[in-house]
Amino acid sequence: MAGISSQDRFRRAGRTVVAMLIAMTALVSAAAAEAAKDGTARYKYKVTQFDYSATGDVVGGYSEGACAAGTDASWIGHAQTAPADLSPLGKFGEASLRIGNHGTSGLIKADLPVENDFTNAEHTLTTECNGDGLHPGQQTDYTTTSCTDHSEQEAQVYATIDGGVGDRVKVDWSVGQPGGWLPDAFSCVQPFEFVHDTKPCKTKSPLSRFTAKKVSLKFLCMAQTLSPPVGQLANTYFASSVVTGSVKLKRTKQS
Repeated sequence: MAGISSQDRFRRAGRTVVAMLIAMTALVSAAAAEAAKDGTARYKYKVTQFDYSATGDVVGGYSEGACAAGTDASWIGHAQTAPADLSPLGKFGEASLRIGNHGTSGLIKADLPVENDFTNAEHTLTTECNGDGLHPGQQTDYTTTSCTDHSEQEAQVYATIDGGVGDRVKVDWSVGQPGGWLPDAFSCVQPFEFVHDTKPCKTKSPLSRFTAKKVSLKFLCMAQTLSPPVGQLANTYFASSVVTGSVKLKRTKQS
């Protein structure tokens, strides 16, 4: 039997490569046709960065009108949150998106170790008045307690993506840590509760942004109140909090 020339071997190898390319093209075409058949595009992402920063202030006081030792008081405190020194690298969470004929839906989940500092906190209590019991007196002595504190917790974001037909989607951000946007464990003579909104913060975004290889989204949430926490004796009160942040996504799968 005559040997196969190098030219024949080259032709056969070429036909094999062509056949493999045709088979691969057929598989890709079949997958694309299946996706096109139900009119749905699906995306998966990993969260490559999650930034979370919160600040809060509380100012309150109580007075019975006339000087009342042991009862009249005022207090003030500030808290802020920053990422912990040892934050995760590479992946903070995951996200997904589904674009169909009748609308869009998706989800973003991520978490981040954070550090909380309670600073500039003071509680002042009237300890002595000069009244005679019949006439209003004046404060003659008081005590002031200064406080600082620190806690480490985990901040989380849970965002839903929703939209109809078109290029605009709504993103509802549920963000926070145990206790709210800021911890509820700080105290200075009495507990300090930093206000937060239990409803999600809302933003809007072009749908086309999510089809890119990399996606960057920001959120901003604000809350304030003139009402003290339930059970806290105060007739002067103001609390406000702000939380800002962002997530960055990297697409890992598209179908």
